[in-house]
Amino acid sequence: MIAAQTLLGLGLLIGWALIVDLEQVGRQLAGASLPLVLAGGLVSLITPFLRAARWRLVLKPLVRAPLIEMVSAWGGFPPFRILRPVL
Repeated sequence: MIAAQTLLGLGLLIGWALIVDLEQVGRQLAGASLPLVLAGGLVSLITPFLRAARWRLVLKPLVRAPLIEMVSAWGGFPPFRILRPVL
């Protein structure tokens, strides 16, 4: 399964590289503001933890789950993945 997903991802990346003008992408990235790019990256790294903390609060009356387990549950919809043993 992982091999198939990897091949699909590589295929999509190659297809994207063939369709998109990479020189224009380079010019756009060269003009990007480094602090804004870093802030966006930080927000994208923090978001899963904030979502997991929110779900942990919502599910607290039903089940106790460690925060890291809640973060890893984001492969699917957390209530179903965390509550599956309870239901």
